[in-house]
Amino acid sequence: PSPVERPITVLLVDDQAIIGETVRRMLAGEADIRFHFCSDPTAALGVAAGVSPTVILQDLVMPQVDGLTLVRLFRADPRTRDIPLIVLSAKEDPLVKAQAFACGANDYVVKLPDKVELLARIRYHSKGYIALLERNAAFKALVESQRQLELRNRFIRDTFGRYLSDEIVAELLERPEGLALGGEKRRVTIMMADLRGFTSLSERLPPEKVVRMINNFLEEMTDVIVRHRGTIDKFIG
Repeated sequence: PSPVERPITVLLVDDQAIIGETVRRMLAGEADIRFHFCSDPTAALGVAAGVSPTVILQDLVMPQVDGLTLVRLFRADPRTRDIPLIVLSAKEDPLVKAQAFACGANDYVVKLPDKVELLARIRYHSKGYIALLERNAAFKALVESQRQLELRNRFIRDTFGRYLSDEIVAELLERPEGLALGGEKRRVTIMMADLRGFTSLSERLPPEKVVRMINNFLEEMTDVIVRHRGTIDKFIG
């Protein structure tokens, strides 16, 4: 879903089914909240990757995996690194709190809190995370837009830079509508230049001198034309 439509998604990781059912009932009446429960902490990372929560509630005391270890695992995995994590604990121990925050937890709640408080914390952390996702999406779109613009500009330079002056190429880059089919009606001046007596002259001179003479002529003419903001259509003959 787009960032505007993204719902609040809660993942609770707790080995006690009764805690999962209690939290589910707390959130059941909230239309904007989706709830997922994982009773196996060893599967928590996989479940989180599958449901893409906007906030994770996690118990600290579980038989299979130490709670602080799981916090570290969530923070080490790029899929869950930025997801807000609220630690649930049966006791309010300042040392355990400090350890949880040091491991990467965003919040610490003595379970189970009042429904109003839990909803407030869930919505607060989810709102911040959704805003982060929106900023990341906007930045990604901006980077892609800049990449497409660079590709367009490179195409214009590579395609027209061989035939047009730098000023005209720069104008095409500033005014992309100039590339539109149909063109633009203008009053222009066309000059066709030739070398007097070139045919008879080329018959008398060796080929390398003829080429050198042509190159000298074209170099001087090109400089003059570009200096007066002219455009060289083609070299013929």
